[in-house]
Amino acid sequence: MLHKYKWWVSAVTILMLTLVSIDLLAPANEVLTTKQPPLLPVTIVELHAERRQVNVQLPAVSQARWATQVAAAVEGRVIKLPKALEPGSLVKQNQLMLALQAIGYQAEATNAAKQLAEAKLALVKLKYEQTVAKKSGGHLANAYARLEPQIAVAKQAVKAATNALAYAQQRLADTKIQAPFPAIILQRYVTPGQWVQPGDQLFLIAASDSIDIKVEIPEHVWQQLGAFKSIQTATVVSSNDTTWPATTRYINPIRNEVTRQRSVVLKVNRPYNGEQRLLPDQQVMVHFQGPSQPQLFDAPASVLTQDGYVWTVDKQQLLRREAVTLMHQNIERVWVRFNKEPDKTRQIVIYPLGTMLDGQKIQPRSHHTG
Repeated sequence: MLHKYKWWVSAVTILMLTLVSIDLLAPANEVLTTKQPPLLPVTIVELHAERRQVNVQLPAVSQARWATQVAAAVEGRVIKLPKALEPGSLVKQNQLMLALQAIGYQAEATNAAKQLAEAKLALVKLKYEQTVAKKSGGHLANAYARLEPQIAVAKQAVKAATNALAYAQQRLADTKIQAPFPAIILQRYVTPGQWVQPGDQLFLIAASDSIDIKVEIPEHVWQQLGAFKSIQTATVVSSNDTTWPATTRYINPIRNEVTRQRSVVLKVNRPYNGEQRLLPDQQVMVHFQGPSQPQLFDAPASVLTQDGYVWTVDKQQLLRREAVTLMHQNIERVWVRFNKEPDKTRQIVIYPLGTMLDGQKIQPRSHHTG
């Protein structure tokens, strides 16, 4: 029995030595096969360069044209204030807006006119006396005897009385407040019978023939619009979709120190006429129509990375990070021009990842629009 057990042990030992020998004698250059990691699947869309009309929409705010505080120049009690002159009312140029009690100023003007007449009379009298003295043949040894200084003083008295009359007449005229230009009343601060002092605010008005629309234009949009030529006209759209044609009033030659944007002020004519009024301090959208631009790619907005690049796939299915110029952008679409080879057809990555590497091999998948 012991002999039989030893025989089995020897057989197992010989078998294990044989297997180890086979493993040791295997060729040294045999390499184990390893699995390659799967390629990154990337959704792409093939696009071609096109010529497109660049349209730009920018938010803006309407501003009153010539917002003016109408103040009292003289003191007095309000004796006339038309009831129709409420905020929102339109007034014509030189239309009477308010009248103050003018009795005292009428008296001043009358007295100034009397003093002017007396000064003129004194001058005439002196000139007559001078003429008589010269004709008498007497010896006029000095200027005083010839009445020259007296006449000079009389002439100055006439000038002073003339100016005093003009001042009194101006104060009398200031008792009637007239619209300095065609205007809309924005605020009224005065009531009938009120006593006002010089400098008291009576009305706040603004020009009614036009209103200003101030637009801040970023630099890249400024370039899209072709600078000054393409912003001569625009369309202003309010929140209720009412539209007004607008033209450029002026372009601020100085950029904003903080945003480095350019300010363009448009004008809308007759904004307060009609049922729909365009009022000051109103949020609007301004639509600019820029020039036709070549070599533009119309792509989903998602193709643009946060730093303003676009990922494309070349013929070898390798990723390429390319610089572009953004020409137009909204929530869904972007129009870009590639800085290099702008005419070349491209396969553009729709959903770029932050982990992508330039030159990385990928597995492209075509994007199908339904």
